[in-house]
Amino acid sequence: MDATIQFHIEHLFKVLAKRTDLQSNADWMKRALFNVPRHFFIEQYYDHEAYGGIVHVNSVNPTSEQLETIYSDRGLMIREEPHSAASQPALIFEMLDDLKLTHGLKVLEVGTGSGWNAGLIAFAVADDSLVYSIDLQKDLIEKARRHLHSVGFNHVNLRAGDGGFGWDGETFDRIIVTVGAPDIPPAWTESLAEDGILVMPLKTGSVGDPILQLHKRDGKLTGKFTRWAGFMNLQGDFRYSAEEVLEP
Repeated sequence: MDATIQFHIEHLFKVLAKRTDLQSNADWMKRALFNVPRHFFIEQYYDHEAYGGIVHVNSVNPTSEQLETIYSDRGLMIREEPHSAASQPALIFEMLDDLKLTHGLKVLEVGTGSGWNAGLIAFAVADDSLVYSIDLQKDLIEKARRHLHSVGFNHVNLRAGDGGFGWDGETFDRIIVTVGAPDIPPAWTESLAEDGILVMPLKTGSVGDPILQLHKRDGKLTGKFTRWAGFMNLQGDFRYSAEEVLEP
């Protein structure tokens, strides 16, 4: 690996490892950062100081300035309309920690985005064919497929469609949602295996989105809020509507 790339990955790891809520998984997190390099998943990002507001990234030969941005602990806007973002790395690792991933688990991700999260999940479960990821935007799916292939994950199941309906005919040990939803669509509960875990941001109409960690026991979901975050809204038939959320 190029020394400059290695330096920036090491820097991000050191930033993340200082967080008390991530220290217990520091060894795995470091291996994940090096095995699923973030710069392979960011083709472009928006920067108001850049010419035209857009920075295009050559993943084979990124500049030092681009690497500094990509390996900073912040979210990046990767598409303006419809909006799509690469979430803050600390938040991604916190939610993956909530998900309690181990080898051999079958996982559904709703909100593929750049594909980096799907790659981290594939690394965690040690079998990329057990990872399913769905996004409403077909072009994002094709880009994510290319990104995943570039780091050796050739068997992640990707689909363009409404994530609120889940993945027909499949049952999952874990479900992670990376867009804010105002409710839990029935398909997510139905497709979650007994003793499975669902992690999702809940849109409440207030500032920020509380993250829910839900366990399925005896067919029912129970759990807790683990932290606050900010996510783009779920789109499709189960999309967020401020009017509906705030309606008495």
